Amino acid sequence: MMTRRRALAISAPLVGCRSRESTGQVRLVINGSSSVLGYLPHVVAQQLGFYREQALRLRVENLLGAPKALMGGSADVVVGYFDHPVRITALGRTARAFVILARAPGAAIVSSGRGLKPIRHITDLKGGLVGIPNRGGALDFFAKYLLLRNGLSLDDVRLVPVGSSASAIASLELGKVDAWSGTDPGITRYSRMHPEAEILADARTADGLERCTGAREQAGAVFYATAEWLDRNASTARRLARAIQQALQWIHAHTAEEIARQVPPNYYGSDFEGYVQALEKAKDMYSRDGHMSQEAASSVHRMLAASVESVRISQLDLSKAYTNMFVAAEPVK
Repeated sequence: MMTRRRALAISAPLVGCRSRESTGQVRLVINGSSSVLGYLPHVVAQQLGFYREQALRLRVENLLGAPKALMGGSADVVVGYFDHPVRITALGRTARAFVILARAPGAAIVSSGRGLKPIRHITDLKGGLVGIPNRGGALDFFAKYLLLRNGLSLDDVRLVPVGSSASAIASLELGKVDAWSGTDPGITRYSRMHPEAEILADARTADGLERCTGAREQAGAVFYATAEWLDRNASTARRLARAIQQALQWIHAHTAEEIARQVPPNYYGSDFEGYVQALEKAKDMYSRDGHMSQEAASSVHRMLAASVESVRISQLDLSKAYTNMFVAAEPVK
């Protein structure tokens, strides 16, 4: 019979070497700002304790270069847009979305309304400047796709990085750009301040997305990780997905004002009413159950293929860029 001392000697190293899987620890990196409405389900899961209910311990960081952090091993999971896993997989590596937050990108293009030339349609942007948050991001690809879809070439319009929503709004007001490819709450805030501005393209709802792209779903924000991490941390991935499903159900069961009262005050600043207004429009874009549909994934692939050569020429198996195996089939209670 094994002595108690011998048993302790064997078990002690095992306790000291517990993996992050067993402890529920996750290095979660958010690509950009948490205040982007596409990331709201994550914020709700944090604020209402849904991660804690799933015995998860998150170390959260905001980083614009989140995809590089993931592939370099300094992040476990990224909250970002689905274009990231598609582009990474097209290059021969595998990053896989495992729960979808938004079934529409929540993007829109708004004119400045300040220039001498009236801009009422995408084609009116020919020869103009369009602000984007940064090059190589989802809103850059969204703008390029719409330019091409409306018969313009990528040489007809200059896309210029303008940074954050606050910087973009300032650029619009000063006439430094003719339009901005952005997201809420910034788009709604600018439209409220400048009723003369025109919404040239609106992918914040299923109807608007269909007018822009022909599809009623296009995956926006997702949680994604490497295939290797998902294989090693299946239980943790499942608990993350369950927390997001809880958040999605909570969002759809509450009013925009009730939701807004749960987010950190710095997300809306002095314009609580504008934030609520943006949320009322945004609720339609959130997934109901966290599942990725084939249409939502394929629509992103088509958008990227229009301007990203590596995606266009690759023999990409799109199913490698996402999985629904970690999302509970039954409603989360």
